[in-house]
Amino acid sequence: MSDLLKSDMVFITKAGLQQFEEVMDCRKANLTRNKKVPISDSLSYKQYIGEYNPKSRQDPDYDNIIKPTLTHESLEQQEKPLEIFTPSIKQYLDDLQNF
Repeated sequence: MSDLLKSDMVFITKAGLQQFEEVMDCRKANLTRNKKVPISDSLSYKQYIGEYNPKSRQDPDYDNIIKPTLTHESLEQQEKPLEIFTPSIKQYLDDLQNF
């Protein structure tokens, strides 16, 4: 992108220019925001260039140990109905169904 800004002449479509302006606006907003407050909505430029995860922020322990265990196939169980053993809660739910 920095080469694009250094060029004397650039040929670009209208849609490409709009996307470029949106990316630049999002980068400016990201630079000036309070970094301690998480972003509630994803920045719109990510739909054009995708998610970027620099190597300096990658955690090898997470990628090698934690993430595989979170996505392991044995954790994907079929949803079972909730079993209630407490008589008072059973009675309460029965009363709600009959109401």
